[in-house]
Formats: sequence, structure tokens, C-alpha cells
Amino acid sequence: MDTLGRVYYKKGLYGSAIAEFPDCLARIPETPAVIYHLGMAYCKNGNAQKARVELEKALGWMRILMGLRKRGRCWRRCEFFFLIL
Repeated sequence: MDTLGRVYYKKGLYGSAIAEFPDCLARIPETPAVIYHLGMAYCKNGNAQKARVELEKALGWMRILMGLRKRGRCWRRCEFFFLIL
């Protein structure tokens, strides 16, 4: 998924992480965990405006997934998202 971007993030290479996450989102669009990780990389890199945009997107997806989970309509991707956050 977004392993390389996460490795860059953990090493403090936020610019490299930011460059990696969009490639991942191109392969698997609208993936809440990747959007969240991109937002956090923007935050650590000092770009609060872009961080806010991405983190709000991730939060929106989390609300949708939580609503589905509460209704018993949870699928594997939803469960995976909750495990990694």
C-alpha cells in the first residue's frame, strides 16, 4: 500500500514521503489511511494548509466508514482502516 511513504515519514524524510503518497493514491484512490498519512507528512513538513485539506478528507472517510460499521455493513477494507489507525 503506502509502505515506502511511511518509511520515509518515520525517517523524517517528509518531502520524500509527500512525493510517494500521490503515486499510491493513483493506484488505490480514496484510501483513507493513505490520505491520512499524506496529511501527516504535510503537517510535519510545515504545510499546514495542505495538511488540513488531506486530514479533513481522511476524517470524512472515517465518519463514513464508522457509519457503515455501526450498521453492520463492514467489509475487509473498512476493518483494515480501523486496525491501522
